[in-house]
Amino acid sequence: MERNGKENRIVGRAIIAVALALVLAGLVALSAQAHGPEWGGRELTQDREAALMAKRLGLSDDQKTRIQEILTQGFAKRNEIQEEDRKKMESLRKETEERISGVLTPEQMEKLRRLREERGGRGPQPGDREGGFPGGPPPKHD
Repeated sequence: MERNGKENRIVGRAIIAVALALVLAGLVALSAQAHGPEWGGRELTQDREAALMAKRLGLSDDQKTRIQEILTQGFAKRNEIQEEDRKKMESLRKETEERISGVLTPEQMEKLRRLREERGGRGPQPGDREGGFPGGPPPKHD
């Protein structure tokens, strides 16, 4: 009997420890999400990142200058990549729209346009109803 009581206490403590660990992990995740790539509530720019590195790493003046140059170049390349990706995504969206319009009737295209407007630019979503479209899947056109 004494052994069961001791085992129960151990199990109870283990459950409390796991629960506490989960709560702490959640708090850490929330904190990381809240601050994300930001510093001081603003988007992290190369200037802010350089200042943060200088402060936390104790950079010399020469290191600060070199780090600033590297970060400026890196941010510029990142912006170029983001712009290229944005153009590619827009091209893909247009291509997809053209292909869809080749399948749907003009009435269905108008209905799809209205659905997208209602959803802030997004079309029918999975889970709306069967097939992701209100009223079921669209009719097939051969």
